[in-house]
Amino acid sequence: MEERPPRPVDSVLRSEGVYKEGPIFLRPPFTVRHGFVAQRISRLSLDPEKSALFLKDLERVQDNELGLVDVFYSMNVVENIAEANHLREHWFPEELKNPEEARPYWPGQPVQKTMVNGLVEAFGIATDLGFSVHMFWMVYGEEYNPVSPVGAVVDTRITKNTPIHSVLFMIATPPPHE
Repeated sequence: MEERPPRPVDSVLRSEGVYKEGPIFLRPPFTVRHGFVAQRISRLSLDPEKSALFLKDLERVQDNELGLVDVFYSMNVVENIAEANHLREHWFPEELKNPEEARPYWPGQPVQKTMVNGLVEAFGIATDLGFSVHMFWMVYGEEYNPVSPVGAVVDTRITKNTPIHSVLFMIATPPPHE
């Protein structure tokens, strides 16, 4: 059976390298980015103590006890107010005190919920297995028309021939619009 890449979905899709028959999931063009958030989350995951703390804080975000950008700031995923403001203005406008300041890249899409759920899934698996997390942002072309424009994929492929000791987390979106 030919391997197919996971496709973005409206909720977190957990893949363990098992694909069912059906249409091809995702066709290029798409780009994969490793921006400051993805790089710092990937780096954070190398420290088991920080990973466990990050996971607990993410679960508190799920319960609406904490804001995601505040958690990012406390864990040094966000290093300054300009980065925090960028994320609140464009990625997570629900965290803005003044909604008129929002210029979301994907209006009406559950970007924060999707990212938090995906990160909880990825860090939960990574913590259980003693793995790190590699995070990327996949931006797919305008001609791709998924069921939901924003999605997340958590992938844990472990094979005998190629042992991978990390969990892949991808947030997938259309190109950002200002």
